[in-house]
Amino acid sequence: MEDHTLLTFIALAEGELSGRKVTVVPITDFLTLCEGALQSSGTETLLLPESDPPGACDPVDLFLRRLRIHPGYRPRTFLKAVPEAIRDGASPSPAREGNRDLPFESIAVRPFEYPGARFFLVEPGEQVTALDVLATASDEPDYGMDLDLFDESGTEWGRAYGFGSQPFGNPEHPFSSQAPFHMAFYHESPLLYRLAPGLRRTFLEYRIRQFSFLAGLAHQQGCAYWGYRFTGWALHYLQDVTMPYHASALPRRRTATVMLRGLLRAIGLASPYRRMIRDVTRRHVLLESLLLERLLAACGGGDPWNDPLVQAVCGQPEASRSRAPREIARVAAGLAPAADRALQEQEQERLGERRRGAPRHATSRRAPSMTPPLLAVCRAMLREFGRVTREFVAPLSRW
Repeated sequence: MEDHTLLTFIALAEGELSGRKVTVVPITDFLTLCEGALQSSGTETLLLPESDPPGACDPVDLFLRRLRIHPGYRPRTFLKAVPEAIRDGASPSPAREGNRDLPFESIAVRPFEYPGARFFLVEPGEQVTALDVLATASDEPDYGMDLDLFDESGTEWGRAYGFGSQPFGNPEHPFSSQAPFHMAFYHESPLLYRLAPGLRRTFLEYRIRQFSFLAGLAHQQGCAYWGYRFTGWALHYLQDVTMPYHASALPRRRTATVMLRGLLRAIGLASPYRRMIRDVTRRHVLLESLLLERLLAACGGGDPWNDPLVQAVCGQPEASRSRAPREIARVAAGLAPAADRALQEQEQERLGERRRGAPRHATSRRAPSMTPPLLAVCRAMLREFGRVTREFVAPLSRW
């Protein structure tokens, strides 16, 4: 998903978190408060208790390295704005109070083009809503936490963390090294697993366990701000596997075709294989960019709650249990062939529009058009996103 914050806010806007206030706490205070519990937690937290990295004297740096996160990431106290139209009676955004804007470059390890994104500083001791904290945090793992953590990354921490060789990802994409943390291919054919055994290696559940543990610890210690923030971090990875291209490696590509192109690559004819990977990556990016454009256009209008995609996110009733990532990914993987087919049709329609001289949607204030099959796919995907979000957050009501 391109904007987890907006979608999380929509999914939970009707719940009690929008009215629950928490006090902003810097990460240094959380670490001081929970120092004893963190040190005694042992291997169950998956932190790296055996030995501390050399030279890691700063407590935040040490904490991030024990979590095996990019040590350049610094968890500042900030919120990501959502459009005022979508707040719809929720507490006013703190962004309206003074000049607090933060450039994305001051937050992300490796900034990227992020249309419509606005970030602003919140100060320790300030009161903000739990929903704003959780929704902001649900976007945060995309800001570089999981970059450059493998042997091939050429970083000292990548060699030290022990994740080994990167199991999958498109090496031509600048964010490829985070793919094994944000994708999980549980439902491929046995033959494809034999051809590419790395597809079985995902660290998505590892991150969910880590951050879920920290969320519970923070709440138990009375640090609600970090309880909701860690919950948002964990939620991000579950939300990711509601995305078809995060749950299916090569939608609609027959295993025999993949094998043939893999063999050709092995003997030096790599272009057919690379073209296949590029096609999948391009449609993955197109799906996310179209969704973001459409949602931002809807939220910039009069009543975003009448938009069919916004309605899809908030339309499912809360389920009684939280499902495992494998179960969630099965739904997305089942949707992947229809998504890939619909995006191929969308690409063909866009190509026809350009040939006819139609204006590009990227420069238009109108919502981008979607073919009916693609709109149906997006609605199904967003219904699942909203459902998964509410399932995961439901236990927070006991804190």
